[in-house]
Amino acid sequence: MKRVQWFLCLLVAAAVMLLTTGCQAQKAETALYIYVIGSDLESVGGYASQDLQELCAASPQTIPILIQTGGAQTWKNEVLDSKTPQRFTIQNGKLTHLQTLPATSMAQTETLSDFLRWASKRAPARRCGVIFWDHGGGTAMGFGCDALHPYDTLTISDFRDAFQTAKLHAEFVGFDACLMGTLETASMLADCTDYLIASEDTEPAGGWYYTDWLAALDKEPSMAVEALGKQIIEDSVAHAPSEEAVTLSLIRTAKARTAAGGLAAFLATQTQDLSANYPVLASARCRATELGENGFDQIDLLSFLKATGAEETLCQQVQRSISVSCSNVADTCGLAFYFPFRIPESYSQVRSHLDGTQVALDAFLSVRAYASSLGKGPTIPAQLTGYADDDFSIDLTLEDWYSQTVGERGYHAESSLFSEESFRLTQKNHLLSLPLSEKQTESLFSSEMEIWLEDEEEYLLFGTFPTEPNSNGVSASYTRTWPSLDGKLPIPFFALSKGENGLTGYTTATLNNDADIELLMTWNGDEIQIKGYRYATQDEELAFPARNLLPLQPGDNLTFYCPAFSKGGYYNAICYVGETQTLGDTITPAQVSIERSTHLFAGFRLEDLYGRVLWTEPCFLP
Repeated sequence: MKRVQWFLCLLVAAAVMLLTTGCQAQKAETALYIYVIGSDLESVGGYASQDLQELCAASPQTIPILIQTGGAQTWKNEVLDSKTPQRFTIQNGKLTHLQTLPATSMAQTETLSDFLRWASKRAPARRCGVIFWDHGGGTAMGFGCDALHPYDTLTISDFRDAFQTAKLHAEFVGFDACLMGTLETASMLADCTDYLIASEDTEPAGGWYYTDWLAALDKEPSMAVEALGKQIIEDSVAHAPSEEAVTLSLIRTAKARTAAGGLAAFLATQTQDLSANYPVLASARCRATELGENGFDQIDLLSFLKATGAEETLCQQVQRSISVSCSNVADTCGLAFYFPFRIPESYSQVRSHLDGTQVALDAFLSVRAYASSLGKGPTIPAQLTGYADDDFSIDLTLEDWYSQTVGERGYHAESSLFSEESFRLTQKNHLLSLPLSEKQTESLFSSEMEIWLEDEEEYLLFGTFPTEPNSNGVSASYTRTWPSLDGKLPIPFFALSKGENGLTGYTTATLNNDADIELLMTWNGDEIQIKGYRYATQDEELAFPARNLLPLQPGDNLTFYCPAFSKGGYYNAICYVGETQTLGDTITPAQVSIERSTHLFAGFRLEDLYGRVLWTEPCFLP
């Protein structure tokens, strides 16, 4: 009897084991975990919903997909809730709700690590890929703009911490976001993932295209990650608008970390003798391809190294870290890095997230900070009025990383534009020219022409335009014809770049008596085209680049403004120009002439390699 009982117990135990094994989740070959912060990209343009539809259209059967959504004021679909983060999977080509979370910020390390931990347990796999969807700001800003918690951001070190806390290693990490294809991102994540898929420049609003590569992966779950990354990149490039910049790359993170070590060693060697090497590094920084509309101190790594004359060994290390790259931006290799120059006041916030370059950058920026402390030249309106204008720049010599000894040793006045007392423009027909010696040209970092309009009480900064280098210096042409939205009122115009399609630039306005915007346009001869608007930020603030330009609507009210300097010596950052305009059903921008009775003055703003700024003497424009 005891033997029978023992045998029955054995049978029951075996049955329980079989049932338990059958109920446990079987490991898939490949799983995808996708973290979607909708932000304004979703609430305004519906771009997250569009990409979720692309994922569903692939109707995956063998690839488990787990998605967490949140961070948008509204969603352009009927499935997602804007009040709180949610979790989904895809079944039969549709989003299937799994879980609703307590209200929390999607741009916090704890929220991300919790998702990674949950996803890896809910859908375990032999390998996984993790994709992040939202705004990106590169090494300087990181990732993630939760519209419900606008002050939270995930830095690149936050990503490392989240993966390590979740004890998850991904075969690839992808950023469907701007500017995240940096050496710092790849190096920081080298212990968390084998590959990084990201863009070194801005992305189109629609970002990646998901349907075809996901369908291919579903058919072949063991597809090699380099083949998968290649298809992700090719699909996304093929579906991107032809006029948009596209720079997507597949980066080997371990090799990127090796390249990061090589870069740190190279910069350390160069900064040991800054008295000789500062102009070389600054000049290379000037010639390297700059990304993110020059607003993030992010430059192409290989173009910088080649400009410095770095050893081929280091260049080869960079090239070996790039598995696949596709770009329609000239002189880009697929991998960027952070080199603060235009926005040095942000360096202190970024410094702790760097990997080995801090010592060299501390020394380089100490020279720049020391030079800036020596002062600037008088601005155009200050020269016109005789009143000195206030200097609103940040005193970098107060930062913890600053060394006055290093700064003094590295700065040489004879290599600076300030070795000359003043600069005078020559004027012929509609061309302004500034003669420069070869040495002065070599010390020039940037230059632009400023146009100031005089009214009864003040001078208005009404436009900026690029200058052109020539054999004798720099020059720029001017005209008294100006952009207008209504064909009557000229509006301020600030050029960003000059290309085959003419000038690309923007005007500043307050929209519907509420938000300040930058209205982007192209100006080519007589033709002016409005591209859309983005919300404006203060000059001293870093902000995520706008992936989506928003269209103006009939009935919108626009009040244009520009900076101004009163004849009594007061600066006004927002001086409104003309009456508020109400847009009709159609917008037909045109050129108008600025009357001869209105006085215009022009001058060049010059910045040298040390960051010192001066202005030429102003010229009256007939």
